Amino acid sequence: MKSCVRDWITVLLIQLVITLPFYTTSVYGLTISNVGVTKVTANSATIGWDTDTASNGRVKYGKNASLGFTQRHENFVNNHSITVTNSIDSDTTYLFAVESIDLNGTTAIDNNSGTFYTFKTIDITPPPQVKGLKALSSTPTSIFLSWDALNTTDLGHYIVFMNRIAIANTTTNSFNDKGVEPNKEFNYKVSAVDKTGNEGPQSDTITVS
Repeated sequence: MKSCVRDWITVLLIQLVITLPFYTTSVYGLTISNVGVTKVTANSATIGWDTDTASNGRVKYGKNASLGFTQRHENFVNNHSITVTNSIDSDTTYLFAVESIDLNGTTAIDNNSGTFYTFKTIDITPPPQVKGLKALSSTPTSIFLSWDALNTTDLGHYIVFMNRIAIANTTTNSFNDKGVEPNKEFNYKVSAVDKTGNEGPQSDTITVS
């Protein structure tokens, strides 16, 4: 009889050892890692993260710490990916946190220790049209151009066009076109380009001889 009880206890202990890892996962909870952002455009961003057990996921995001927007997926997976598109504006910084819930109802939240993760969307807004283009002076072989400076924080440079062909880039609101042929007319335009590469509309044409 004692032998039967001893055998039964042995079998029970073996079963507990075999199933222990499954209980450990439930007891110690769900873990999120490798939070990152890819494929950022002017109106979307793809946010990904990993979990140590299969779970669903959602991203909370917004322009400030109150967040305010949520997108989710209901699939129970270990590798999560959500593309946020709702209320996304260009050239804007967003804060976000991620959250997952596993099959046991365990919830894990990663908000970067309270400071939130961030991404910034791409700028697609071009600078305004250049105004005030004029020829301040000229010599038989040069023409000095000037125009109103644009008051934009992300200005990269200006492009100078002569007879519809881009001939120079400049970071100032003036350009001295040297080496022109005398006794000829030249048509000039100028456009502005921001630091992202967006080019604004060209200025009105001026004709200089």
